[in-house]
Amino acid sequence: MIMSAISQLLDRVRNWFKPEPALLLPPGTSLLAMGGFVPEGFSHGIEILNDDKTPMVFVVWVLEKELGFDTKAATRTMLQIHTKGGALLALKTREEAERVASAITWHAHDRGHPLSCKAVSVDRES
Repeated sequence: MIMSAISQLLDRVRNWFKPEPALLLPPGTSLLAMGGFVPEGFSHGIEILNDDKTPMVFVVWVLEKELGFDTKAATRTMLQIHTKGGALLALKTREEAERVASAITWHAHDRGHPLSCKAVSVDRES
């Protein structure tokens, strides 16, 4: 039921505007080392990279489930990941980032999606 509602929302978003083409960054890319990705005040968080296999609706769902985003914020973040090639999402501690990255990676693997998510900190890249 939730996945159906998310799919309907994504269809409405697609009808409102034509999204930018997807940007795929090479595996192993560090968003911390690239300009334009690090949010102000970022210390710890997760890095999610876009791929051309993971369904958008799954990314929205996992952001809602593991980060507590509402559907609108999760959809906006998913579109950022899709168009910019990835996103850095701040969390309070390295431990929380590790937990969330592990959970997202588990959900993706469990469903056969190649979504790349890892914990990162500004004092170390992985």
